[in-house]
Amino acid sequence: MRNGMAAGAARRPAKVVPKAEKKYQQGLALMQQGRWDEAARAFEAAIERSPKDALFWLNLAQARRKLGRPETAIEAARRAVALDPDSVLARRMLGLCLNETGLHAEAAVALDARVGSDEERAAALTERGLAMQRAGRFRDSIEPLLTAARLAPTSVKIHIALSDGFKGLEMPEAAWECQRTAVALDSDNPYLLCSLIHLGLSACKWEGLSEASHRLAALCAEGREPAPVPFMHLSVPGASPQDHLRTARAHCARSTAHVQPLSPVTPAQRRAGRIRIGYFSNDFHSHATAYLLARVLERHDRGTFEVFAYSYGADDGSPMRKRLEAAVEHFVDVQRESARTTAERIRADGIDLLVDLKGYTLNARTEVLAFRPAPIQVNYLGYPGTMGAPFIDYIVTDPVVTPPSMAVDFTEKFAYLPHCYQPNDDTRPIGPPPPRAECGLPDDAFVFCCFNNTYKITPDVFDAWCRLLRAVPDSVLWLLDANLEAKHNLWREAEARGIARERLIFAPKWPYERHLLRIQHADLFLDNVPVNAHTTASDALWAGVPIVTCPGATFASRVAASLLNAVGTTETIAANLKEYELVALRLAQQPAALATLRGSLRAARSRCHVFDSPRYTRNLESLYQRMHTRWFCGQAPDHLPAQSVGE
Repeated sequence: MRNGMAAGAARRPAKVVPKAEKKYQQGLALMQQGRWDEAARAFEAAIERSPKDALFWLNLAQARRKLGRPETAIEAARRAVALDPDSVLARRMLGLCLNETGLHAEAAVALDARVGSDEERAAALTERGLAMQRAGRFRDSIEPLLTAARLAPTSVKIHIALSDGFKGLEMPEAAWECQRTAVALDSDNPYLLCSLIHLGLSACKWEGLSEASHRLAALCAEGREPAPVPFMHLSVPGASPQDHLRTARAHCARSTAHVQPLSPVTPAQRRAGRIRIGYFSNDFHSHATAYLLARVLERHDRGTFEVFAYSYGADDGSPMRKRLEAAVEHFVDVQRESARTTAERIRADGIDLLVDLKGYTLNARTEVLAFRPAPIQVNYLGYPGTMGAPFIDYIVTDPVVTPPSMAVDFTEKFAYLPHCYQPNDDTRPIGPPPPRAECGLPDDAFVFCCFNNTYKITPDVFDAWCRLLRAVPDSVLWLLDANLEAKHNLWREAEARGIARERLIFAPKWPYERHLLRIQHADLFLDNVPVNAHTTASDALWAGVPIVTCPGATFASRVAASLLNAVGTTETIAANLKEYELVALRLAQQPAALATLRGSLRAARSRCHVFDSPRYTRNLESLYQRMHTRWFCGQAPDHLPAQSVGE
């Protein structure tokens, strides 16, 4: 949307007030210079002189929105719509502001465009579709977006929105087709190309993957904009840590450029009392991160720490949601707040350490951290890589997942835990597994397993899996049934490699507790590169299932190796894919060696540091205290070496 709204964008009074018009023109000039606060005051002055001019209200809404004040922008946009109900731009502005405060259903109503030019209707319909997607109504978003595409077939934004809609419906191949159209319209756009690669991986549609990956590397090396979504870039084959850092920095700069940070907090301003930790996420419900973190929240030392959870995700009503709410002293729902309002709330709460659990994963609200609401800000658990953000001080990690030599590829300082950075819940129940038939498994088959998401499966790893199936008679490959399109494509890929589709068995999604039980039927878990199993690896090891992994050069490709090092089964960490295949084959052909390994993992539940939640929490708290001490003493963030508490 342009900085200033055209005169024809909204109905004007029959008689223009000269003094009001002068202030309005001043406001437009200030907007063109990016002086949003002064522009807003000019429009307010114009409105005082002519309160029934919809165009004045429309531009005031735009200025307030640019200032990061969507609540007051909504008030102005509502006045513009009330004065001119037929203005597509006024309703579009209202919809945008409502979206930014989480009022997605109301935004969809505001954006119901029936009048205006094709361009205006297409823009409003696109925003309507996006509003529905933000409200979780992906199926309802498709019709307005298809109509928008007919009105404006060369609009890249519309094809991206359609792609996102199909992705939300777990139809990655349909999403891939829409994204391919967007790439054809803007072929030098690394953001679009990376999204296309990620969708192809999600659908296990690998045609052109190598060429697209090389093309993306070249575009990123040239510094082309916009940069890829960092999370998607993690799974692109061949992307280096340097590539990830470049992408993260560019994404951060673009997505937070509008943020004016709050004034810094000094040690002298700190409230007396316990250290206040704020965990920030939209995954405080039945989610992988929550299953890992819940026990840490429960075990925090309440004598030393006051724990807050700031949630901007929906309440799914699950037992996990209730558990998390009970685990902290202050559970704060901020999902309907603007970024600035949430940042100001965090500042008012006196948070010492703000711990971001999202990074650049889905629905992250990085702009809140860009306001610098807390003096110490930490990247932890949710994102396996650097955020490239000047406002993130530390990343919680370990010496295996990020050796000291990798520090050059991170903007954060390394805060090392002594064993594995990833927490675990030592209260997870493990009982007898359900019958194999209930899991769709043959009675006597050797079960290779991988319950990773399909976007982590690459052709070279799948080649190795198929060679293992050929080498081990009566073996099957047990995979997650993530989406129908990926299932059909994997069947096709297996048959092309001489493997009958019946040997690929897809596990439907089960509740977490039942899923933990069925994992025990797997004989051997086969990991992925360049993105490893994370929570899935912890679950497999807890269930006593050995993992074969092949660590790479990035954080995301070294998580399983970190876990295996912590549980003491380093013999299943391979140096390359050839060795990975040989290790897996040896274990499949030597039942005694495999049984010994499984026994070691079962014993590790009670004696291993990685499954000792109280000790893990004490080590994490020690890191938090050291971060806080440095800040309180006026020292800049620095790498924090591993120290084990109580050993």
